[in-house]
Amino acid sequence: MLERLVVANLVVIRDADVQFGPGLNVLTGETGAGKTIITGALDLALGGRTDSSLVGPTAPEAYVEAAFALPPGARIEVRRGLRPLRLARLTSAPFTDRLVAKFDLSVAGWRGNGDGVAPVDDVAGGEGARP
Repeated sequence: MLERLVVANLVVIRDADVQFGPGLNVLTGETGAGKTIITGALDLALGGRTDSSLVGPTAPEAYVEAAFALPPGARIEVRRGLRPLRLARLTSAPFTDRLVAKFDLSVAGWRGNGDGVAPVDDVAGGEGARP
């Protein structure tokens, strides 16, 4: 389960620290409020493509951090930086973007209006998974 997402200097978000609780968490807000930036930050933390143009105007670099609670009682923290620091960290140990992409963090899932994405349980093979 995603517990926390920290975003710094990514596009127009200077500093955000979002705490997530168990169950369904919903991001809502006006157009331009930053919902897409937050979901994009989670994608970056999960190994998505980086682009130095995402670095905001207030600092020379941006970063995202995500903390996941995994059963049974394990916790993983991922940090990715953008320009000039292109470094990812897993629980304080550096590792490559390629390893981030291979790491199975299927505990996270999100949807937007009109997305044809399978429910998280389907992706993770959980209770609601189809045969």
